[in-house]
Amino acid sequence: MNPVSLPEFAIDPLRLEFRSAETELAFQRHHLDRSRASLRLTLIFCSVFYLAFAMTDVAVLGYGREALILFAGRMLVAVTATMGLFLIRKAQRPIADLWLVASAAEVVGMATFMLIVWYRPGEIAWHGMSLCIMLIVVYIFIPNRLIIAKGIAIASTAAFVLVVVEKGTVPPSGTLTMSMLLLLANSFGLIAARRYHRLRRDEYRVLMDLKQASLSDHLTHCYNRRHLHETLLPTEIARRAGISIG
Repeated sequence: MNPVSLPEFAIDPLRLEFRSAETELAFQRHHLDRSRASLRLTLIFCSVFYLAFAMTDVAVLGYGREALILFAGRMLVAVTATMGLFLIRKAQRPIADLWLVASAAEVVGMATFMLIVWYRPGEIAWHGMSLCIMLIVVYIFIPNRLIIAKGIAIASTAAFVLVVVEKGTVPPSGTLTMSMLLLLANSFGLIAARRYHRLRRDEYRVLMDLKQASLSDHLTHCYNRRHLHETLLPTEIARRAGISIG
């Protein structure tokens, strides 16, 4: 029996995480640097574009109260991103804080977007297209737990449809078509995200399998010299150093 092919590497079909909390934590630590880099890039990119599109608010609404409200919302996105960058850099709980920053950025970004839709109802078609792009970003490009990303994406889609219905600028047939397109975007994003999460964990399982194989004899499964030098020897040296210092 392969020593790494154990139940702790089984993947939960709903959460797309390892069933073993210890294995999932080790997996998240293994990918922490990559996840941080991905989140930093996404936060910077999204905040810059949120602020850059403030000029479209002025073009549509003019220099008035509504444009000022939207600018405040866009600034909140940028401030949230800046605070998130600081938090993930100084994080004492790196994985939990990473998920917190990702969730906060998604919630604030989507809430601000709904505010934009509310004050600019004449461009619902453009807003619908923008939301489809944002949903893909939430599902795939922001490193977060899939169950949280899915909840935020579905809630944002429902909120958008409610705003469209409330504003009444789109006929019922158009609202139905837009709802179906958003459902398609959610389905595509969820399928892609599930495949991505599973592939990453399968890759990690294979990596641990290869690592285990490199430390033991393939016939007897007894540890070899490499395990002695990489694991046991440093541990014993550290133990003896601690004893001698004490």
